[in-house]
Amino acid sequence: MEERRKQDLTAEADGIIEGRNAVIEALRAGETIDKIYLQKGETDKTLGHIASKARAAGVVVVEADRRKLDAMSRTHAHQGVIALAAVREYISVESILQAARDKGEAPLLVVCDEISDPHNLGA
Repeated sequence: MEERRKQDLTAEADGIIEGRNAVIEALRAGETIDKIYLQKGETDKTLGHIASKARAAGVVVVEADRRKLDAMSRTHAHQGVIALAAVREYISVESILQAARDKGEAPLLVVCDEISDPHNLGA
């Protein structure tokens, strides 16, 4: 049981959401989802509901065969659907510049490339 919980936490940290109810709840909660994989050939009502709700939210929906879903799955209980949630939310450069303007401050943007140790950057 402890191993199963550890797998679930790892999957959650990676942004992988597996299973019909978990994906529906993530969509309902407005979680930022990059892509949803649905099992190819499945025409069940719940998966159709997930696909339409996802597309309405602007989420990319991709059909994948069962082998791909099995390979992506951490819990081995994907029920024909896996969502990839954004591990971090992204913001546009324009939003950053606007926030500085709103505060009456000069904007400061730092662009870093090929950081090998993010802790060193913070220090």
